[in-house]
Amino acid sequence: DGLPVIMRIRRDDILLVGNGTTQQLQRVAKLSEGVIALVAVNEANVDARTRDKLSGLKYTFKSPNSLRADGARVAGIDILGYVNIKSV
Repeated sequence: DGLPVIMRIRRDDILLVGNGTTQQLQRVAKLSEGVIALVAVNEANVDARTRDKLSGLKYTFKSPNSLRADGARVAGIDILGYVNIKSV
């Protein structure tokens, strides 16, 4: 499309999503054309729990443009639990 790539994300990448004081660490659970499904990093067994109606766990769906507007950045968590925000 002629536009520069801002960030590349893959399944299971961790993103720091949000502006200002409301930032959340979210994991990329699913990718499809123009839609990214995110879930909190502390959630386990996500696929089965989102299919279960009684669970209450739901994906957060974002488009690439809404991630840009939210100021999303790729992050990592090391073995000690420290969050490392990767610079572009």
